[in-house]
Amino acid sequence: MNISAIAESPSTFNQLSSASLIQHAIAKGEGELTNTGALKIITGARTGRSPKDRFIVSEPSTADAISWGSVNQRISIEVFDALWKRVESYLAGQDRYVSQVHVGADANHYLPLQITTQTAWQSLFGKNL
Repeated sequence: MNISAIAESPSTFNQLSSASLIQHAIAKGEGELTNTGALKIITGARTGRSPKDRFIVSEPSTADAISWGSVNQRISIEVFDALWKRVESYLAGQDRYVSQVHVGADANHYLPLQITTQTAWQSLFGKNL
């Protein structure tokens, strides 16, 4: 693997295989292989999802179908758009890992997704999820 290609910033890495993502993660110091060959990541103090951090855009097609409250918190389209622009601006100066994936196995019902992450291990996690 050409580690110098990983060091150039900012770069966009598209549709990398799981093996390549593991190589990137190791080369960038994001994790290490265990004695069984699994990639081990130390995520830090924040290792879980906070139920108070769930925000859903309130828009006409779904607004009446969601149980709004302390878990499903409303945000406006304008707030979402402003946050999205901030994230895009931040990621423009960072390495990015982009994967095209889908949720569901049935071709009639699956949802295509694009996952963009700042680290190789996060992209691998998203692909395996």
